[in-house]
Amino acid sequence: MNILIRRNNSILAGAMIKSKVWVNGELAGKVAHGEEKEMDIPDKNSVLQVKQFSGKSNKLVVSEGDIVEISHAPWLMWAYLFLFVLVGIFQALNLYNTPIFYITLILIGIVFYRGVNIFRLTKRHSLKT
Repeated sequence: MNILIRRNNSILAGAMIKSKVWVNGELAGKVAHGEEKEMDIPDKNSVLQVKQFSGKSNKLVVSEGDIVEISHAPWLMWAYLFLFVLVGIFQALNLYNTPIFYITLILIGIVFYRGVNIFRLTKRHSLKT
């Protein structure tokens, strides 16, 4: 049983790093930026998830012939804008390059990159049609 995976990420996060594709909790392969790849799935309804150094995706149930697209979560651009503004505020308050600044950035980074999904898996249509 095969599915087709397309990685159509913009260059916001992780474009130079291959995404690891997990099927039913086991590593099934890697997909590079802009790559299209056919992958075998073991079960009729398998659970697919993508992980990368910088984050993870939602879990998606796939079956034979599905086409899955990997993209960024819609809120990701706003998160980068928020971080840019936050750095400006710290600089305006002369808190730039202080321990408070670095601790805040680390905590925000942990929440954004480990606590939420930065990638989104979407079924486009089936290869069977």
